[in-house]
Amino acid sequence: MGLGRWNGKRHLPITSFEGSWAHQQASNRGASAAARGIPYDVNPFPRGTERHLAWSQAHNGFRANIALKETT
Repeated sequence: MGLGRWNGKRHLPITSFEGSWAHQQASNRGASAAARGIPYDVNPFPRGTERHLAWSQAHNGFRANIALKETT
């Protein structure tokens, strides 16, 4: 199907931000914050920005992985 995100119905194109250095940095910082126990509400990026979203997704993803490991 090519590169893109699956939204449940079709593949969406990758934005110029996704895969960029800034996206990777925000994701790394979000996962690292979750690993150190920093609350979700402390996201350092302004609401509504793609960096805020990337940080949030990584933070939530890290916490979800921990929760899955605890239940198995």
